[in-house]
Amino acid sequence: MAPTIDAVHTEFSDELNFVMLNIDDPQWQNQVEQYKVNGVPHFVLLQKDLNVAETYIGRVPFRILADRIATLVS
Repeated sequence: MAPTIDAVHTEFSDELNFVMLNIDDPQWQNQVEQYKVNGVPHFVLLQKDLNVAETYIGRVPFRILADRIATLVS
């Protein structure tokens, strides 16, 4: 997924924040529970009000992520 995430970041870095958490680090336990992380990779797309817009678990094609993010930022 690294190349896909890099490409999505390149395309949208001026329009949104990307945050990556190490789910094995205890400091992120609250977020792991809050977003019900049960697989890796686990993507949570948040709206501006921080409500969950979409969740993806596992490999996600670039076009699916990019299209959904484009909808969120417009």
